Amino acid sequence: MSEFFDDLTTVAAHYKTKMLGKGFEVRHSTDFELLTVVSETMGMAITPHFSPRHNAFYQGEAFWIGVYDKDRCVGALAVKRQPLGSESLASYAKRTWTMLYGPGSDNAIIFDREQQPFLERTSGNLVYAGEFRVDPKYQKSGIGVFLAGYMKAMLWQQWPDTEAVYIYMEDKDVRAGLLAAIEMSVQIKNALRWVCPPSQAQPEYWLGAETREEFEGWLRDCLLSIAASNSNMSQGRKPLSGSSTAKQADHIPG
Repeated sequence: MSEFFDDLTTVAAHYKTKMLGKGFEVRHSTDFELLTVVSETMGMAITPHFSPRHNAFYQGEAFWIGVYDKDRCVGALAVKRQPLGSESLASYAKRTWTMLYGPGSDNAIIFDREQQPFLERTSGNLVYAGEFRVDPKYQKSGIGVFLAGYMKAMLWQQWPDTEAVYIYMEDKDVRAGLLAAIEMSVQIKNALRWVCPPSQAQPEYWLGAETREEFEGWLRDCLLSIAASNSNMSQGRKPLSGSSTAKQADHIPG
């Protein structure tokens, strides 16, 4: 386990240093009222999955990471722990989406047949990711890739018993490259649809997901890439992972 945490720290440091090198600041928060505000400044609305109007998160249940250009948040990604036990994700997702988006209505939610086997076999300690956004003016800066890689390392560091991570994403965000940025092994188009979408929901969503085994493969690939990058650096420049700033462990508040 110690080696696993060391690897996570190295990869998190790599992505954080990439963001710092571009002049951005990285901030961790459990303040979802603040996430509501910064989402609005980026021209987006926080979803019911993380909205403080629909959630009363207990300590250690959820956090989000913001990328800031001075005092302006230009990128964000949130995660929350979902210890489902023996309940399948198929059961949990259907009742939570119905509760959050269609309470008291006859709106029927449809899960595409292609994702049904994944949902049925997925249970245990899960993490749901959401609110993944990059200010349109910064979408070509690389923030999406760096933030996603950093968050993946940080969430497994926070919850090392995680068995899978998943995210639902609107088609416009997929077209903007955010699903590709987060590098999920499972990617299913039109995975979730509504017969008649509620006003605050989109008609269709993609599903992205990654099991622990798949994440460990991604982690190994990252470490190999970092090692190759460091070995190719000219003599006299500090390796990326050797920087005291890069290696500093981040703290999740709350």
